Amino acid sequence: MVTPAPSESILIGSPATPLWRLPKRKWDWKSLKDPLSAMSFYTCDEAFFTGTAANVAPIAEIDHRLVGTGEIGPITQKISDIYGNIILGNNPKYMHWCTPVF
Repeated sequence: MVTPAPSESILIGSPATPLWRLPKRKWDWKSLKDPLSAMSFYTCDEAFFTGTAANVAPIAEIDHRLVGTGEIGPITQKISDIYGNIILGNNPKYMHWCTPVF
């Protein structure tokens, strides 16, 4: 999994920071912070955006080129499902990521 480094003008915070840590902690996947070129996107199997409102949003195409099959990939789906359960408070292990609102 690759994400731009903070020096690449990405917004650091929620949900980017916890989502960056999740695959390493949960599945021991390798994560890299590296500048991303257009070629990185043209040749990747899956891509997704993160954001406060979007949570995990799959990217189907870039510059009219399909990303993978053009559908949500299995890794993106897995991360989206787990993150969705975390932010709804359905995973006690990650309750420290949630702030109660009354």
